[in-house]
Amino acid sequence: MSTTTPHMSAEDCRQRATTRGTVIIAEAAPLSSLWAAGRLHKLLTLDMSIVIVDVIYDQLTRDQTNRMSQTVKALIDGHQPPFVIASTEIGEFEREKRRNGQATKSNAVELGAADFMSSDEGLRHYVSSGEPVLIMSDNAGLRLFNGPANLHVVSSKGLFTRAGTPDINEPGTGQQSRPAGPIETTNG
Repeated sequence: MSTTTPHMSAEDCRQRATTRGTVIIAEAAPLSSLWAAGRLHKLLTLDMSIVIVDVIYDQLTRDQTNRMSQTVKALIDGHQPPFVIASTEIGEFEREKRRNGQATKSNAVELGAADFMSSDEGLRHYVSSGEPVLIMSDNAGLRLFNGPANLHVVSSKGLFTRAGTPDINEPGTGQQSRPAGPIETTNG
């Protein structure tokens, strides 16, 4: 299934950025975790730009017979901004191969995410603004070393934790959402 969602260049993504900073989603696990917990909608309470790497978006939304894929696609496609999809060369190449009925690389997601994280048009582009940049990762082993002071790693759970108490309301409690903060981060 081809996507009608525009995949944006780093400059286009940057122009849509808010003044509170940017959340980068360069792996599928955080969105999968939030969906499984019924809390994917909490991303909309952040008042931040949310940049999802195109290969991650494609991975999570490709199978529209899957409920999670449907939900993730509806949320991202229906809320631009704050969501922006950052294009990578690998993502563009793999989408073209799928359109032509060709086999894609089994490690395309990892390659595309690495492309974004290491390229001047990817992560470095956002960090260079000096505004806070949060890499959302549920990989407990991910650490940043010698990174700039405005670059942080945060888990999906940590992003919605305030003063040690989860800020993820139980369904049907009637509690109102409140913005996340302070944010638990790891900085190198």
